[in-house]
Parts: sequence; structure tokens; C-alpha cells
Amino acid sequence: MGSVQASLRLLFVSVRYSPSASSAGLGTTRISGSYQGASKLMPSALTGFSIRGETHVGMGKPRFGTVQEVPEQVSIAAQPRYTDRQRLYQFGWKIRRSVEQVIDVVKWVMLVMAGLVAFMPVPERMRAYIENLFLKGPIKSSKLSSQQDPKLRASIQDVHFTMGEFGPELQKTRLGFNPKTDNSRLHGWFIQGQPDKSCVIYSYGRGSNVSHHESLLKSWMDRGYGILIYDYPNFGASEGKATEKSLYKSGVAACLYAQKHLGIDVENQVLMGNSLGSGVTANMLEHLKAMGLKPKAAVLVSSFPSVRTAFVFNRNKFSLGWGWLAGLLGKLFNENRISLQFSVEEALRKNTEVPILLLQGVRDKRTPPSMIQGMVNRLWNARAQAQIQTIWVPGVQHCLKQKDFPPLVEEADRFLQSLDRPPSPWEKTA
Repeated sequence: MGSVQASLRLLFVSVRYSPSASSAGLGTTRISGSYQGASKLMPSALTGFSIRGETHVGMGKPRFGTVQEVPEQVSIAAQPRYTDRQRLYQFGWKIRRSVEQVIDVVKWVMLVMAGLVAFMPVPERMRAYIENLFLKGPIKSSKLSSQQDPKLRASIQDVHFTMGEFGPELQKTRLGFNPKTDNSRLHGWFIQGQPDKSCVIYSYGRGSNVSHHESLLKSWMDRGYGILIYDYPNFGASEGKATEKSLYKSGVAACLYAQKHLGIDVENQVLMGNSLGSGVTANMLEHLKAMGLKPKAAVLVSSFPSVRTAFVFNRNKFSLGWGWLAGLLGKLFNENRISLQFSVEEALRKNTEVPILLLQGVRDKRTPPSMIQGMVNRLWNARAQAQIQTIWVPGVQHCLKQKDFPPLVEEADRFLQSLDRPPSPWEKTA
């Protein structure tokens, strides 16, 4: 049976026996139907053999040749004549199947290990190492490409400041200030806006620096707004070590620098953050409030309830970059065993005075709209209805591209203009 199957593996044929009374059950082989790609193989493989009973040889795929019914064992000495193309196809298919099997084994091993680690004590150094890896930023020269708009290049000013300059102000917050670790030199870009426009303090997402936001800078500049975008510690051209607290301190220091050296009061600043930067921006509200300062508004793009929630949600998404690290942390630790917080929901619950705009991409799969809608519903009772707005932006994913910034800036500009308009009589009555 095996030799029949090997001989007829590549044939799309039906072999049927026509009984003959004179042969006492033995007859000749008759081929019915059409066959493809085996004109050279058919005569040498089948002609001259007698088969008792009825035999059907068919194929669903070239890889699987099956004999549905063989009443008696029939031996065929002829060997099939495979072409080079057929041999290459079979070799490629075997390689593909082998790779798929290896991937399946690796997935099961990782799943079993994650299940064991979830109930075992994890070394503190291992957890801290993975979290520090998540906060590690790209160390690159923060320079615009030579192909950018000359007007944009001429408008950008390099700024440098240290958190140590604002140590007394930081002491008023729960962040505190350590002269040994919080005196690093930070770098940023500033574009002067029109006198009647606000200044945007932008905190970007993980794995980025100021040079990755040329479209954002141009979009705000074209609308007359000023913008200050800065590098976190150990990101871009900034110095220091990146921790959750150091990111908060750098954002607060950027606001105080704009007020002290650029002449832009905090009351005329708009805080804007994307992804990880939304967690930084939301917590900056709390620390500025402790200093008695209140920004004009806050815009959160691709936000999340907390980074812990995002880790656990992405535990089964092993992809490159942010998703891979988030999935690894979600696999190794449950929500209560992750020290990183960046809690947006908790920060917004404590600060009900500043108007908030949430911009979320409809195609965001890492922090989907359902996650954000659940957070908004929980915040609904803690905040006034007019103080928080949510806009779903079509075609935008979690990791923003240059083409995504113009529609996001347009929505944010519309939101800020609504804050400058006097309330209508209906709104006053409500």
C-alpha cells in the first residue's frame, strides 16, 4: 500500500478496475478522468498492472496522497519521477512545518513558565531589570532631518535646564528632591508662539525623543501655538537615569522652566502627552497642584488607566518594541506585582479643576477604545461632565506616525478654542 501511495502521490486521477469473466476476477487497469502534470509519470507507473477490486486514488493536496480502498496488497516497482520544482516544493513545505512546530513548542513552554512564575516569588532584581528596560530610551542626537521645512528649522530653539534648579519647588510635592540623583541636565526644543496663544508642554511616549515629532511641531506652529518638547532623563540628549519619579520631575521642571525663563505662566500652558507621556502628563497635574499651580488644560493621546492595566492586557501579545516588553511583564507578574504605575485614572480622579481631553485612536489595539471608555465611565461620577471629553480619532493606532499628528492637533485646537469661548446661556443655566 505504501508503494502504491508513493507511486501515485502527485497524480490527480481515478483508477478503476473493470472486471472480466474470462479472467476470473483479474482484469486490466483502466484510467478514467483527466490527470495533470504527470504525462511522463503515468505510463511507467500504472500500465501493465492488474488490481483486484476497485481502487480510488485521489489527493486533496499534493502533500497528501491517499488510497481510499485497496482490497489486496499490490506492489509496484516503478518509482515516481519527481521534477526539480516538485522536490523544491516538498522541501519548502517540510521546512515550514518544522518552523511551525518549533514555534508551537516555544509558545507552550513560555505559557507553562509564565504560569509557574505567576505563583512563585520573583527576585526583586529581575523585576527591576525588566522595568528599567521598559523605561530605557533611545540615545540619539536630537536633530531635524535636512529635508524638513526651513521655517520649522529656523523656529526651533535648543533649551537646556536641570531639575536641581527647581529643587525647592519639587520639595513641596510628594516626589521630593535628591541633589545627588535629580541634578541631571535635560534637553528640549522650544518654538515661540503668538502672544494670544497658549504654549503646549509635550511629553512623548516610550522609545522616542524630540527629533521624532517634526510633524507635531509644525502642526502646532502653523496654528500659532508655542510648544516646548523635552527629553526625559536618559532619553535623547538628556542625562540622568529614567525612573517613574524622574519622568514626573522632568515634566514639572519643564513647566517651571517655561514659566521662569520663557515668560509663559503655567495658567497659559497646555499639557499634552502620548502613551507613556499621558501617564506623565496626568501625574504632573497632581504635583503642580501641590505647588498651587493650575495649567489651562490637559490633552491625553493613546492613554490608559494605568501602565499595570496595559501590561496585563498585553500579556499575550509578544511583538517587537513596547508590546514585547509589556507582554513579558504581564506574563511574569500579575497586576499587583508590578511596581510601575503611571496611573492616569487615579491622577485624574484627584484633579477635577483642569479640563481634560482624551484622544484615542479607533485602531488602537494596545489600549483599545473599550479600555478607555471603561475608565471614563468610572471617572464620570468623580468629575464634572464638562471637565472631561473623549474623541475617537479614525485611522490612528497606538504608535503614532508623522501623518497622525495633524488630525490630533486639529481636534486639540478645537477643544482649546471651546475653552476660550464664553459659555452660552444654556450652559450657564445647566
